[in-house]
Amino acid sequence: YKRALLGLVLLTIFETPTWCDSALDFGNQLDERCLIEGRVIMTSGIPYLPPGWALVLEVFLMLILLRKFILEWQVQVRYFDSLVPR
Repeated sequence: YKRALLGLVLLTIFETPTWCDSALDFGNQLDERCLIEGRVIMTSGIPYLPPGWALVLEVFLMLILLRKFILEWQVQVRYFDSLVPR
């Protein structure tokens, strides 16, 4: 669970910026992707994940979080919902 949260935080660093063309493909030509009015917009210089791979990774990490919350909900329903306060 904590690793999935850390993975989502790290994913925000390596995702293609929102001002770049974020068409869902799996290639990564950042020079062609980050053009505004024919000029390349400055980026931090770190390697970015293509939007397609970032989406696949984000869905995988979100499914890990969903599984954790479903298991917590099942434990709550099975063991604690039947308790009555005094």
